[in-house]
Amino acid sequence: RTSSDLARLAGFAPHFRELVVDDAWRSEVAALAEGRHGLVRTYAQRLARLYLSDFDANALTGMYRMQLLPERAWRLLLEGHAGGRLLDVGAGSGDVTAALAPCFDEVEATEVSSGMARRLTKRGVRCHAVDLTEAPLADAAFDAVSLLNVLDRCQRPRQLLRHCLQALAPGGVFIVALALPYRPFYFDGPATPDPLERLDCDPGPAGAWEDGARRFIERDLLPLGLRLQCFARAPYLSAGDSARALYELDDVVAVLSKP
Repeated sequence: RTSSDLARLAGFAPHFRELVVDDAWRSEVAALAEGRHGLVRTYAQRLARLYLSDFDANALTGMYRMQLLPERAWRLLLEGHAGGRLLDVGAGSGDVTAALAPCFDEVEATEVSSGMARRLTKRGVRCHAVDLTEAPLADAAFDAVSLLNVLDRCQRPRQLLRHCLQALAPGGVFIVALALPYRPFYFDGPATPDPLERLDCDPGPAGAWEDGARRFIERDLLPLGLRLQCFARAPYLSAGDSARALYELDDVVAVLSKP
């Protein structure tokens, strides 16, 4: 789903961009569904999760290819902010990075999972094996920083946001995606404890997507001194397994600029 109730977005409605799901996008989703894994590999991943985080288990078994937006949709949202150097924070296996990368001249990434970092390197992406929730990236000045579906899977999302912005040059663009409703946890090996910090975007059990998106932008992003360029609603998809063809989350994708 990419539509929204504009009335519920209130003053943010002029910044909302409804994305068109065209035949090319549908074909990509169909290919993702056809790439679901069978029973043997599904069981292997479940076994690995008894000892490893989901990220490391997925890297080990080559499971769950991800998809957020196709290149055409990224270019629409970037609205002339493409080009230059991009840092994709918490890039995972690089599936989402690969769709965003053509919009920029150079791409680097960070990743804390050693297995995922190896997969990124094999894809030709320079990967910094650092955790930006702990410390900023030294001597960094990127034209764009993307943080896609990471804030709800880390210990300190507020600190991560600050360190991402330290890596962003003045005038640069910040691209952030978050699944709604907000249900955060992080991986400590196979355990999934609650984060040490929480964002302020949870509208409560009765809240709609629009309420969470509005609160995320208003309470978690704009107070950092950023300027909202546009935002959209998009399905965050994962290839399936023996249980189902696809897994889907409901994302807000925002593009902001740093003065």
